[in-house]
Amino acid sequence: MRKMFIILLSVIVSLLLAGKLLDRCYKKFWWPFFDKLNVVIKDSTYYDGIYLGNSKVNFGINPYYVDSVTSLKTYNAGMGGAQMTEINFLLKRYLQKHPAPKFVVLSVDYSTLMNRGRFFQNPCYYFFFTGDSAVNSILQDLHYHTMLYKILPVLKYTAFDDFNKFSIAGSLQGNTIVQPGGVVYNGFINNKTNSFNPAELKNSSQTDTTYNTGLQLFEESLRLIKEKNVTPEELAGMQHHHAH
Repeated sequence: MRKMFIILLSVIVSLLLAGKLLDRCYKKFWWPFFDKLNVVIKDSTYYDGIYLGNSKVNFGINPYYVDSVTSLKTYNAGMGGAQMTEINFLLKRYLQKHPAPKFVVLSVDYSTLMNRGRFFQNPCYYFFFTGDSAVNSILQDLHYHTMLYKILPVLKYTAFDDFNKFSIAGSLQGNTIVQPGGVVYNGFINNKTNSFNPAELKNSSQTDTTYNTGLQLFEESLRLIKEKNVTPEELAGMQHHHAH
């Protein structure tokens, strides 16, 4: 019995250590996204304005240039690949955690209104934020076993797809999402890898259609912004100039 107990204890300790190692590697590779979610979900720092949207915002609007010209303090809360489900969620969590900003730039294009069957573009990021009740509830609704992830964190890696698993290997090799020469500033990420593919846009435009839920969440997001007496249009003109 004592031998079995020692073996079981050794296995548990090994799994806990493995979980810590994998967590460290994964967070090291995707660190700008974890910084962003920490700001949106956990922090309460005031920002004069925020930018929300998909990769066109995440990799396209650098708050540094807006802030340097206007003397404002703004934050890029965009998330690569995000649809309206995730954008709406990030907006809600931000407004619940922070004082209302002066303005919100909300970027919406055809891809944010598509029904691609994913609430979060990359749910793996959110496995690390199950202490937040809203995140935990959504992940459970998506049939992820968050209670098990809390008890034995290494178990969350059973839900990782190959893309996210390979990023751990990249981290072990000393790589991160931000390549040499890349820039990270207040949520903006220049990883020097994103590019515009007209062929992909044409293909998606021909095969995908908008769906009512996406449109409804867009309208709900606008209502939330207006309820906080925030101006959704004030700096909208800047989006075009700083989108590249």
